[in-house]
Amino acid sequence: MDIEENGDSTFPSWISFEFLTKVLSEELKKDVSVTNFEIERAVPKGENYLSILYRVMVEYKDSATRNHAEKYFIIIKTLPESELMKKILTEMDGFQKELYMYTNILPEMHRIIKSAKEKIQQISARCLPCPIENVIVLEDLKHLGFQMAMRKEGLDLEHCKLAVRNLARFHAASMALYKIDPSFADKYKEGLFKECEDEKEKKKSQKDMEDMLYNLAATVEKWEGYEKYAQKLKESTPTMFERMTEIVKPKNNYINVLNHGDCWTNNMLFYYCPKTGKVEDIRFVDFQISRYSSPALDLQYLLCNCPNDEVRFQHKDTLLEEYYFELADYCKAMHLESDLISFEQLKDEFEEKNYLD
Repeated sequence: MDIEENGDSTFPSWISFEFLTKVLSEELKKDVSVTNFEIERAVPKGENYLSILYRVMVEYKDSATRNHAEKYFIIIKTLPESELMKKILTEMDGFQKELYMYTNILPEMHRIIKSAKEKIQQISARCLPCPIENVIVLEDLKHLGFQMAMRKEGLDLEHCKLAVRNLARFHAASMALYKIDPSFADKYKEGLFKECEDEKEKKKSQKDMEDMLYNLAATVEKWEGYEKYAQKLKESTPTMFERMTEIVKPKNNYINVLNHGDCWTNNMLFYYCPKTGKVEDIRFVDFQISRYSSPALDLQYLLCNCPNDEVRFQHKDTLLEEYYFELADYCKAMHLESDLISFEQLKDEFEEKNYLD
C-alpha cells in the first residue's frame, strides 16, 4: 500500500484492503483479492469545501483464478473536515441528497434514457457499491480520459453546447422519472434558499447572506471599471434573500425538473479526442445542492458562470436553442410531448430568473 502524508494527518484508516475488497467484489460481482492500492487527494486541500475527494488506484486479482493483477480506478467522496462545513451540509441534507442521487435517481434516469434512445448518453460518473455510511464511491473519470476545462478562461461555444445538451438530458430524464415516481421530488424541494418558519433562523440566514454580499461588493468596488457592478450588488442586497427564496420555488403552472443546482465549470468534466484535441463528451459531478424547480435556474446559473465573455454576450440565444432542441428530442423519445413548453416560454422563464436585473 502506498500512502502519503497530507498536512498533519494521513488518509482515513477505513480506506483499507478490507474496504476496497468489499467495494470491488460487489461491483464486479465476483470474489476478488486486493493486492495493493495507492491513494492521493483528488483535489488540493481547501479546493472543495463541501467534501473531501480521494483518488485510489486498486490492484486486485480474481480470487478463483488468481490470474495476474488488474487495476481499478475510483474516487472516494467523504464529508468535509471543517466542522462548520459539516454543519452547513447537514442542515441542507446535502451529502444524503447526493448519495441518493448517485445510488437511486441517476441509475433510474439512465435506465429511462436507455429504454427511450438508441444511443446512450451517460450524464454523470457511475456510482459503485459502498459498505459504509456517509461515503460515496465513484468511477474515476480522469482515468477514462475526462478532465476539467480551464475555469479562469471561461468555456468556449463548443464546451457550452455540450454542457447545455447534457443539462437538457438530465432535466428531461427527471421529468420522465416524475411520471413514474413523483415522490422523489419531495427530497429535493429545499436547498440553499428555503422558507424558514422560525423567524430567528430566517433573520440569521438573511443577515449571513447580506454580510457576504456587502463584503463582495466592497471587494468588487476596488476593481477598476467594475464600480457599477458593486453599486448594483449593494442595491440588490437588502431584498436578495427574499427574492431568491421566491425565485427557487417550483411553479404550479410551469414545468419543474430536478436541477443540478451547482452547474458550473468545476462540476463538469470533458473528454477530448486524443487525435484532434476537440471536445467530444461531458459528465456532471457534485449533486449536493440539487433541487426540484424550474429548469431556468440551472440555465441561468450555467450561462452566467461558465462561458467566456464572447459566448456569454453573443451566443446566449444559440445556447438556449441547443438546450431546448435537446430537451424536446428527449421529451419526444420519452413520450412527454404534452409536458413540453414552447421555446418562447423557456426564454421568458429564463429572463424571469435573471434576478440581478
